[in-house]
Parts: sequence; structure tokens; C-alpha cells
Amino acid sequence: MITNIKSFLDSLDEKEKINEQKSQKKNRARIFNTKMPKSFFKHPIYQPINEIIISKDPFSLIPRRWEELEIDFENILTRDYPTCNKTIVKVSNLYNYKNSIDKYSYLAIPISSPLYNELYQKYKFQIEIYIFVQIARIIIQDNGYKMSRDIHNCNSIETLNLLLSDLLEYSYINHRELLTQCHKLSVNIFELLTEIHNFFKDEILHKNTILMKNILKKYNVNK
Repeated sequence: MITNIKSFLDSLDEKEKINEQKSQKKNRARIFNTKMPKSFFKHPIYQPINEIIISKDPFSLIPRRWEELEIDFENILTRDYPTCNKTIVKVSNLYNYKNSIDKYSYLAIPISSPLYNELYQKYKFQIEIYIFVQIARIIIQDNGYKMSRDIHNCNSIETLNLLLSDLLEYSYINHRELLTQCHKLSVNIFELLTEIHNFFKDEILHKNTILMKNILKKYNVNK
């Protein structure tokens, strides 16, 4: 019986690898396409979030989407973020999660997988920070992706400070849109900013979270 269960779980793992391989082939085909994109908004940050990348350590994060990471062709379920020298593994079931949690510090979990719901409460803080980071990246980019406006840091405090500073300082920032997008993805931005303020012991971050909340109070996402 145990052998049959293990065989079944291994087969699920193999199916996941095959699906990921198919996805990679499509991506590689796009790389060799010489046509110019129809718009600047083809960048992955403008696409729906399909995977949440979480860190076991709340003080560290990956500021990129799964689609933006470097493919590891030796292991199709892992990708690299060389800027911070980090490796991320994709897991979509409890079996893979248990096999990976001690080997990897960063996990990419498909939102559509049952695993996401199973782990949500355990990693809620990291999940909501990741979603906020991705939304903030889009809001700050404004009209088309520019590398110079993006963030590249894996330190949670430094990344949050950079994003909040930009959201506070740039005159073109659409704060109502920030609220709306957070609401759509079930992130209570006021509660999250409070949790960030209380969890991280950083004076600049404390100041930025307070200022951000004061600005956002002018808007009501439910209207």
C-alpha cells in the first residue's frame, strides 16, 4: 500500500516536470522570435500572478515573478535569481513541499494548487508581502517596463523601504489603483502595513508605513 502511494506521488511529480518542460519549450520559442512586442506591457510583471514565491525567512524575499527567473535546464522545477544568488523550487503538492522544504529556502507555489490553500495561514505574512511587492512594481513602472525603475534587492526591509519611498515620492503614482489591486488579490493593505511596521524593527520603514497609510486613507477601495 505504501509503495503504491509513493508510486502515485512520484507519478504526480513526473507529470509536473513534463508540464514545466512544455512551458519552457514555449518560452524558448518566444526567445528566438525576432518580432518586436506589440507593447511595453508584454513584460511578465503585467501578467496575472500565477505563482507566489515565499521565503522561509521573512527578512528575505525574491522580488521577481517565476517567469522572470533564470531557467535551470538540469532541474526544470528550479529557477535562479543570480542577482542575489538564490535558487527557487516550484512545488504544487504536499509531497513535493515536504521533500523540498529542508533543501530550499525559497518556494514558488502555484495559486491554483491545493497546496497554496494548505500553506496560506502558515506563510500569510510572506505571501501578502510578495503580492504587495508585485503590485507596487507595476504601479511604480507606470507606462511600460524600465529596468532602472525596478528593484533588485532580496533584503525585505531594504526592498520595502525602496518601494514605499517611490510610492510616496513619485507624483504620478496612482494610490487608488494600489488599493484596488490589493483588494482584488485579498490583501488588506492597511493591516499589512501595520504588520510590517510591528514586525520589522527599522525606523525608516516605520516612518514610511505610517505615511503610506495616511495617504491611502483618502481613498475607499469599496466605492
